[in-house]
Amino acid sequence: MHRINLKGPWEYQPLFAAPTTAGVDLPGRGTVKFPAAWQDFLGNFRGRVCFIRPFNRPTNLDAHERVDLVLDGVGGTAVIRLNQLAVGEISNSELGGRFDITSLLQLHNLLEIEVEWAGSPDEQGGLWAPVALEIVTT
Repeated sequence: MHRINLKGPWEYQPLFAAPTTAGVDLPGRGTVKFPAAWQDFLGNFRGRVCFIRPFNRPTNLDAHERVDLVLDGVGGTAVIRLNQLAVGEISNSELGGRFDITSLLQLHNLLEIEVEWAGSPDEQGGLWAPVALEIVTT
């Protein structure tokens, strides 16, 4: 197995605020390097944020290899898209996920992960652990 961490920079765009954050302004767009704690770059904001990261298709893939997108730590719910196509979802009760993205890969790719989080300040929210591509032999 070969692992490629997608550390950053990631762009982020807050989409809407959770009802529990009345009085907290919607933050502007920005960039972040993952893994990172939600509170470190979004403060007290709770709601939905879209995280965007371009990457290139891994080279020299053999016919017996697949590429998995691995999210090691997610706080909240997440919807994952690659090149505007649905990859999968992570529910609030799951802490991460693994998705086979081999058939969706293009030469240049755009990964979008929408995370909705309304947790307390002492909880980990957002993409708090590495996001990576893993090349796996089948």
